[in-house]
Amino acid sequence: MRLERYGYAEPVIAEVVKWLQGLGYLDDVRYAQAFTEEKLRAGWGPVRIRQALLRKGVVPDVVAEQLRGGGEALALVEMVRRRFGALAEQDPRAARRKAEGFLARNGHEWDVIRQVVQSALGARVENGRDAGET
Repeated sequence: MRLERYGYAEPVIAEVVKWLQGLGYLDDVRYAQAFTEEKLRAGWGPVRIRQALLRKGVVPDVVAEQLRGGGEALALVEMVRRRFGALAEQDPRAARRKAEGFLARNGHEWDVIRQVVQSALGARVENGRDAGET
């Protein structure tokens, strides 16, 4: 803990932590919730968010609770339409590849990626082919 590095005694640290928790400043659940919401809006996937929260020292049970529900797909569909919709008009295959790569790099699961890309670009991109191809 940082306070230990500055030479504070364990009883003092415990008292300060207890006091800050009482004021609501040290609340892993609230922190994880705010962090998760912010990162989902930024396009991060649950895998990436989970890794970041665990690195920050949030308890695994709290992380799992925050990532339960997975309502990420709706926001991602709109994001993919905004970012790759114009490209899909010109080159549907390239748009699909780029959208899938973008979502994968941001920590989204493949089943979510397929669903999002199909929903966002489905009229133009279908199963990896141009919609007009047979």
